[in-house]
Amino acid sequence: MELTLDSVVNESETFHVHAVVDDGYVGSHVNLTWTIVDNNGIRRGLTDGEQLAADHLVLNMSVQGTYRVEVSARDLAGQSTENTSLFTVLNLRPTAKISVDGLVVADGSVLSLSEEEDWVIDASNSQDNEAVEFLWVVNDDRSWRGSSMLSKTQFDGPGVYKVELIVFDDDGSTHSSVIELQIEASEVSDTGSVASGYVVVLVLVIFLGGALMLRFRKTPSMELPKWNDSAGPSRHKDSIRDVHSDATIEEDEARG
Repeated sequence: MELTLDSVVNESETFHVHAVVDDGYVGSHVNLTWTIVDNNGIRRGLTDGEQLAADHLVLNMSVQGTYRVEVSARDLAGQSTENTSLFTVLNLRPTAKISVDGLVVADGSVLSLSEEEDWVIDASNSQDNEAVEFLWVVNDDRSWRGSSMLSKTQFDGPGVYKVELIVFDDDGSTHSSVIELQIEASEVSDTGSVASGYVVVLVLVIFLGGALMLRFRKTPSMELPKWNDSAGPSRHKDSIRDVHSDATIEEDEARG
């Protein structure tokens, strides 16, 4: 009896095992019994889905190490035989990938984001053939473990930050990616401040202009005109004479 299989496979990678049995008789029936022995020497039988046929297995190991597959064959006459093969499962190192809006940011890159926009820094594109754990480190002085995302609320507003993503797999392998994050202040806020300054200056100019106009503007005089003596005393005497003349005429008319 022979066993055929790959001697080296990657973790969580499907591979096939075949047993070739020749009993020497055409149409003879042989019973096969399979056993898997892990890196710690623990023996187990086949699980559901691992046996496609009596002589055909499909295996998928999630833990690295050296395994042994054993098979025994027994025919109807009670004759038996055994065979054993070893295979090694390699751990694949995870790959940390930082992305924003689905776009991967290369390790060592500079990323500029606006304070006013809603954004998240995502680690879910990190690659491995099994589940990984995430660790975020910002400016080497604070960290978050377990979350695949960082939002802008986890930063102290505009500024420059060093952001490192470290991923771990269940075998203890790690990988990291580091970027420089620049959070830019809102341009809308700056424009609004300048516009507000212009409005204040304009109001002050209008106020001062109005005050100056009121200051130099003269209202029409409501006083009675004064006597003008430039005509001299002769005009005054003529006026008195006219009064006396009028009185004499009236007196003569009264007398008839």
